[in-house]
Amino acid sequence: MTTQCQIVVQEKKGVLVIPNAALKWIGDRQVVFAVLAGGGVREVQPRLGLEGLNETEILEGLTPGETVATQIVLPGLVAPTANAPKPNRPGTNR
Repeated sequence: MTTQCQIVVQEKKGVLVIPNAALKWIGDRQVVFAVLAGGGVREVQPRLGLEGLNETEILEGLTPGETVATQIVLPGLVAPTANAPKPNRPGTNR
């Protein structure tokens, strides 16, 4: 039998957080892509604080209200939509 448990080591209120999906690894560093008003992005290497299961605290590098990318779509590729059929991958039962 398996069980899971969560231990809260610290809790903070009123801090700037981003979804963990916005954090990307490039080489040996974690970066975030902040969305610019003109539609481009800028790469940010933020200073991270407390890390949770779904969100991570940002200490420096981003400001409240900035939009961050949680998915990167390469040029020439179409972003998946919620209603699009999922591709059949080898080894999966579909």
